[in-house]
Amino acid sequence: DNSVLEHGSGGDAFVQAGLGPAISEEEQERLIAEIRSDVEAGNGSLVDRFIGDVGISALADMLKGNTTISELDLRGNRIGGIGGAALAVMLGQNSTLESLCMEWNSLGRDTTDFDTLARAVGKSPSLQIIDFRNNRLGDQCALALFRELKFNTKIHSVDLRWNNISDVVE
Repeated sequence: DNSVLEHGSGGDAFVQAGLGPAISEEEQERLIAEIRSDVEAGNGSLVDRFIGDVGISALADMLKGNTTISELDLRGNRIGGIGGAALAVMLGQNSTLESLCMEWNSLGRDTTDFDTLARAVGKSPSLQIIDFRNNRLGDQCALALFRELKFNTKIHSVDLRWNNISDVVE
């Protein structure tokens, strides 16, 4: 499974298989501290920070009860299936987030985790805009999302460009 987090040798590094280089535990702690600072300042723009699944999992925990951030821009962060599943949990507990931009990540690498995220998007009481451009989404992911979106009348903008979705699904 290419989307799992693996402990490096000696317990001193985390590897996001297929999504980028390992980071040390010290670097992970620094990254999470930076994310916490951004969240506390009400900053929902974490573009090209390469936070990966480790960072997005920490961010998702911080945003569960957050009432100040309505737009979350996570473009270019090497987020895969585990990060998508963490976002799904957060979406189930956050009623403030209106816009979610996930462009240039890898959410489609694990269709099971994407199904979990699609269900959370469909049930979100506040999301209005989702941007999943260039996330390696295939037909199965698109169909999962479409199935869930029919139950959510608040979402008015969905961007799925630059994925691997066939014309039959579109």
